[in-house]
Amino acid sequence: GLSGVYYSSAAWGDYDNDGDLDILLTGFSGSLRISKIYRNDSGIFTDINAGLTGVIYSAVAWGDYDNDGDLDILLTGYSSPGSVSKIYRNDSGVFTDISAGLPGVSSSTADWGDYDNDGDLDILITGNKGITSMSDIYRNDSGVFTGINSGFPKVYDGAVDWGDYDNDGDLDIVFTGDTRYQNVSIIYRNDSGTFTDINAGLTEIDNSSAAWGDYDCDGDLDLLCTGYTGSAGSATIYRNDSGIFTDINAGLIGVQYSSAAWGDYDNDGDLDILITGDTGSGYLSQIYKNISTIPNTIPSSPSNLNTAVTDSTVTLTWNKATDNETPQNGLSYNLYIRSDSLYVKSSMSNDSTGYRKIVNMGNVNKRSSWTINNLPGGIYYWSVQAVDNGYAGSEFAPENSFYMGNIGIPANINISETSGDVTITWDAVSNATSYKIYACSDPYGTYSNISSQGTFTGTSWSHPAGETKLFYYVVAVN
Repeated sequence: GLSGVYYSSAAWGDYDNDGDLDILLTGFSGSLRISKIYRNDSGIFTDINAGLTGVIYSAVAWGDYDNDGDLDILLTGYSSPGSVSKIYRNDSGVFTDISAGLPGVSSSTADWGDYDNDGDLDILITGNKGITSMSDIYRNDSGVFTGINSGFPKVYDGAVDWGDYDNDGDLDIVFTGDTRYQNVSIIYRNDSGTFTDINAGLTEIDNSSAAWGDYDCDGDLDLLCTGYTGSAGSATIYRNDSGIFTDINAGLIGVQYSSAAWGDYDNDGDLDILITGDTGSGYLSQIYKNISTIPNTIPSSPSNLNTAVTDSTVTLTWNKATDNETPQNGLSYNLYIRSDSLYVKSSMSNDSTGYRKIVNMGNVNKRSSWTINNLPGGIYYWSVQAVDNGYAGSEFAPENSFYMGNIGIPANINISETSGDVTITWDAVSNATSYKIYACSDPYGTYSNISSQGTFTGTSWSHPAGETKLFYYVVAVN
């Protein structure tokens, strides 16, 4: 079974790309600080002995920082002899500390998000450094992480969450915690990488949690916050009306030292709530059912999937989807890549229906293109779905394919003329999905693609002969 822990954190993620959700777990077992990965094999969870630094007062998050298709780890917390912040690179299930140079923090929060929309995951970290605290974004430039000096209040015992509350296509931030002088609860609007406090008027809390989610199915992100106000625990839902956040007085039991999450437990199309924490007179774990009669509808599927392969890098692009509730720029996107039945990048969704296994934005955030690096040679299949602000996924677009590596040249080409038709035949090329025919009247001239002027039948092509003598060549395509 799983280790019992407290002062803990946990996250679901498919680290081995086998299509099911594994567990990352940290905390204090009563005698040891631990950080463990449990591999899910048909519902049996096995400690893989990953060799991660054991931490307490911690935060963990899965994310593919190096765009190689598998989930890496961001881990913060208190260890011996002090606090740490580490990134572990996942190489086929072996996790290596990349020595990222991040400041060590505990009583911390940490999350991945592509704040600058450049196609790789950046980091947001807050926490206690000993006699001081820190809060900053670390920009990812090809795996090198640099603090942007964001100017955020330095907090610990807080919470952060990325989310596009204004549906403008970039990630904003909700940010809570203790500055050592006062509690803060702030929403920062992201304008091309510049973050501005919108003075949202949220109740200031620490020992807290915060999560974005569209509870009322109107297409924008509302906010769930729990934590200590300085006098009591609290649990508040803020409705987002065009960037104005209003406490809906939901009647939730207030908690501190808390955790809160959205999820549609009854599959009725709206977001319910799970809250845990200290009420001041006892401990609470409570599910609240959303009784709204307005269900969320799923987005349309992305369209026009395209692939560009260069050496060992592939860039995947698609047209944005639409949704009845979430504006187009508010949608995120979720990608899978597979080779035969083995996943290179897991969607953590049901690839047949689009049903999301986790409650989060898509794994490529807000972009309509994504680059994957260092894929081995071979044929791959991929698709993408849209995810709305209620975290509902569309059906995946019709699957596309691409080939990594050098494709062969057609051999044994034969050209013949029979009954007024020119027929070209050739040997099949391994991994080719189609062929193109080029022709020119001058063997040293500029050849034109005339594939559409004839008819393909497997590894042959025919078209009516003309009066002009033509020279041909055949190209294999994947």
